[in-house]
Amino acid sequence: MQLLRAQSDVAGAESGSGLAEAMQRMAELAQRQGAMAGQAGGMLPLMQAGGQTLLQELRELARQQRALAAELERLQAQGDVSGADALAAEAEELARRLERGVLDRETVERQERLYRRLLDEGRTLRGEEEDERKERTSRTAEPGERFVPGDRGPAAAGPRFPYPSWRDLQHLPPAERRLILEYFRRLNEGRAK
Repeated sequence: MQLLRAQSDVAGAESGSGLAEAMQRMAELAQRQGAMAGQAGGMLPLMQAGGQTLLQELRELARQQRALAAELERLQAQGDVSGADALAAEAEELARRLERGVLDRETVERQERLYRRLLDEGRTLRGEEEDERKERTSRTAEPGERFVPGDRGPAAAGPRFPYPSWRDLQHLPPAERRLILEYFRRLNEGRAK
């Protein structure tokens, strides 16, 4: 069943291999995990007070954590993400702790670590190493082409509207000086755009 689902996912994928879709799913999972870690961190100071409402919120957080673990298991089963099984196991363990009503600094730190690991896993799916192996190409300059590092063309000659000198500004209060200099800075930046 998983093979058929994986085949249909790849067939329906716009990228051809399904890699872009797997990357997108990992990014979404990382975002969800980050939100859960933030929510748990916000609930941590309230654990001393306890209460039924807080326990219900912990159960809901555990449900979300378990749903994330299930999604990671699906990614592993489909073969999209090779390290998803360890991430799913960690998410499942966090869900069990939350269901038991255990929310301490260690749990929040584990959620944050899982968030970072999900982000890292999504980055490795991109295949950044492939970029390093690309063959570099060059071309010969055409007659008349020139490039001088740091050369910004006509703007390098100076601002179009020269800034007032210190002698012009010294009799003004500091606030007015700042306004005038800001005015000239904006005039000169507007020309560059």
